[in-house]
Amino acid sequence: MAITIQYGDYTFAGTGSNLLLLSPVSAPDMFEVWDPIGEALAWDTLTFGVKSDATGTKYIWTVDDEIYSTLSNEEYVISSGDLAEYERGNPVQVYIDGALLREFYLDNIEERRGGIFVFSCVSAVGLLAERPHLGGVYAGTTAGAVIADILSTISYTIDADVAATTVYGWLPYDSARNNLSKVLFATGASLMKTATGGLHIRYNQPTSAKDVSANTFYDMNETPVPQYGTIRIVEHTFFDSANQTETVVYDNTNSVTASNYLVVFEEPMASLRASGITINSSGANWAIVSGTGVLYGTPYVHIRRIIEQSTGINSAEVFEVENNGLISRLNSGSVIDRTVNYYANAKIHSIATKHTTERPGDIVTFPNLDGITVPGYVNSVDTVISGFTKAHMDVIGNWTPTGLGNQYTEYFLITSISGSTITIPTAHRGKRALVVLFSGAYGGSGGYDGERGHSGAPFSDSVVSRGYGGIGGDGGAPGTPGGPGKYLIGEIASLAASYTGSLGAGGAGGARNGEAGTIGGDTVMGSFTTANGSQLEGPYVNMIDGSTYGQTGAAGNAGKAGGSGGDLLVAGKKGEDGTAGVNYSGIWTGGAGGLGTRYGSVTASGGGGGGAAYGAAAQNAGTATDAVNHATAGANAAAPAQAGFYTGGAAGNGGGGGGGSAYYYNGVGGNYTRPGDGGLGSVGGQGANGFILVYV
Repeated sequence: MAITIQYGDYTFAGTGSNLLLLSPVSAPDMFEVWDPIGEALAWDTLTFGVKSDATGTKYIWTVDDEIYSTLSNEEYVISSGDLAEYERGNPVQVYIDGALLREFYLDNIEERRGGIFVFSCVSAVGLLAERPHLGGVYAGTTAGAVIADILSTISYTIDADVAATTVYGWLPYDSARNNLSKVLFATGASLMKTATGGLHIRYNQPTSAKDVSANTFYDMNETPVPQYGTIRIVEHTFFDSANQTETVVYDNTNSVTASNYLVVFEEPMASLRASGITINSSGANWAIVSGTGVLYGTPYVHIRRIIEQSTGINSAEVFEVENNGLISRLNSGSVIDRTVNYYANAKIHSIATKHTTERPGDIVTFPNLDGITVPGYVNSVDTVISGFTKAHMDVIGNWTPTGLGNQYTEYFLITSISGSTITIPTAHRGKRALVVLFSGAYGGSGGYDGERGHSGAPFSDSVVSRGYGGIGGDGGAPGTPGGPGKYLIGEIASLAASYTGSLGAGGAGGARNGEAGTIGGDTVMGSFTTANGSQLEGPYVNMIDGSTYGQTGAAGNAGKAGGSGGDLLVAGKKGEDGTAGVNYSGIWTGGAGGLGTRYGSVTASGGGGGGAAYGAAAQNAGTATDAVNHATAGANAAAPAQAGFYTGGAAGNGGGGGGGSAYYYNGVGGNYTRPGDGGLGSVGGQGANGFILVYV
């Protein structure tokens, strides 16, 4: 068996000037590994030694940075060989009997005494460990597009079903290797190698197995994979919201002016704003800036949910995946099922055998310790190449991959039902489903009553014949909007044609003057009920199309202030009109101020008109008489309509403020204590009815 290794123009073989060392100590060692569930992306390695006369010219570097080919002036010798001057990442090919066995990439060459050079090489994944990837936020982007961006110039192939899988969530600014690992773990895809070491990405489903039992076995043992009692997965949701607070992500106003400086954010930003500084280019995780100033960013909303599942193993150890931002509600079930399946069942069989063409990820059959031929997946192969190839193989037995791709790719909503029967569309019956039940949303709290108008006052303690009307009362404040209700997530293995259930009615609004609204009724579907659910703390995001459910209800409307009463401090002591109430939204008007008048011995000013409120105009103030209180009351606010789908109830509206009192003088004393009452605030709005979201 002839072994040669090619590196650029150099050929290393067992004979010739560039001798490939094949002794037991320095024989080429090729270690290849496959990650069965994508939790960690290790890379293959190749180590070999050569004894070579390719040491080349002794170079001299003078103090003037000039290079001469001479052995004089040894004081300046800094390099001693062509092989020592290598470029990382150059290809290295391994051939057996003239056929290409594997291709690696140079990582390091260590020069030792006697013209011996030790080569350390890695697979393409090893190069990715030091290559940065910008990451980003993805909403239905295909895995094929994300992987193409990560691998960039590295050649690879990918199966069509993996490439078409959609991903949702976030990848940070990180190494290309780490981000590729996150994509693989979230989708269930595997990074395989071709027969010559090229990258191939596919779902690792059972194929025909190769029998290796005929090879010579030197030893064998069986060990379990790490023993975890619980698998814990954190699923993530990212979405842009106008409610997020802008934050400073970079500020160089007290430092050096930036020139194409890369700023990496600690969390993804939905939008950026520059003050003084220039944004040359940017993404969700980064920006390249120039100049001096401040860079602001508005972060994405990031919602986390923890799901757990037991492996059935009696162990307190927990396997947790916390920071993979591509694990979402659409694939978290697949991820945890796949992980539980592996740690609950897999066993590692260590075999020493004559190695031929087996690769990590291949399916082989072999006799176990009981002599029974069983199938397994090759996990790793450590091959020492000398006169023949001896390999130590780890094979994963008692396990078959599950949970590949996204668990759910479509959805439908149930927003109304007939009686107590929930009917499932025919096209989705029999499918596995993730159901999300939402109770009726909270009603809004009640609006506040308007303030009573104020009394007037004489010009001074001793001059009551000259006085002022009272100031109008302020309008009432609105209440507080209601929020979403409770939700419950459940899984159904196969959707039936129908279920008994109900959609919870929206919660009632609170009574006037700030009483809180109530939560809506529970939504029920078969055995699932939001009575067993959790309070939805913020909007729920439908990952498939980005829709958000459960926004806070609409803000209420404050009542408007009443008009002030007129005064007698005018020429002729004639009363003036009270100040009209302020127009409200151009629709509902405040009451007009009353007219001042004289009758008998009385000189009177006009009273203030009442303030308008949502849905109602205030009455106009009348002309003064002893029997009539000329200031009018504020308008009573109308209640808001029930919230639309799926939103908390609107806040109640505030009542209008009462008009300020008139002032009138009858020759003896002044009367200025009859202002208008404040209008009544409204009840809060009813919350939206509950509904059901079904992913299939």
